[in-house]
Amino acid sequence: AYVDGGGTLVLAPRTSVKDRFNVTPERALPAWLDGLCGVRVLDYQSVVGDGEIPLEGPSFKGEFRGWYEELELDGAQALASYSGGVFAGSPAVAERRVGEGRALYVGGAATLPTLERLYRLLGGQLELSMLEVPQGLEVVPLEGTGDGELMVLLNHSDREQRLASKGRRWHDHLTGAGGGGAFAIGPYGVAVLEVVQ
Repeated sequence: AYVDGGGTLVLAPRTSVKDRFNVTPERALPAWLDGLCGVRVLDYQSVVGDGEIPLEGPSFKGEFRGWYEELELDGAQALASYSGGVFAGSPAVAERRVGEGRALYVGGAATLPTLERLYRLLGGQLELSMLEVPQGLEVVPLEGTGDGELMVLLNHSDREQRLASKGRRWHDHLTGAGGGGAFAIGPYGVAVLEVVQ
């Protein structure tokens, strides 16, 4: 219902490998979601050590590390295919339109840069507002009570981090500080930030 109503669902490899009773299903993976995703897992491989399996498509490219699966499409379209490894040429990431939404299946353990590229692609297609967040800074959005965006910032690094506000003004609810331009957060700092238009 979520996907049919316009939602975007992204499933990772090994989805539905076991049921709620920890029993392996006697059907192709992703069990019970294969029809929704329009894919079936035919086979799988492991990559030894730091080896990577490259994948690419018209809109993005990336790598899987550790685990990757051979997918058979059954109503889905390939967003990216393997460009190396034993499954070269076969789909690696698939998408199926369902009603107003879509379901995606990622057929391997994607590297962080690969996931960032995929989610940036999806975010752009969905016209979502995205932040450029430096490495080591975590941003957790909250439901705000005002007109602005309310978020918790956690600096996991030992140096100051800056979050660009893209011309918007901000107010830090912990310190009472406010201003415009980039927001600076100290080493291992925490902030509750409201960005107003």
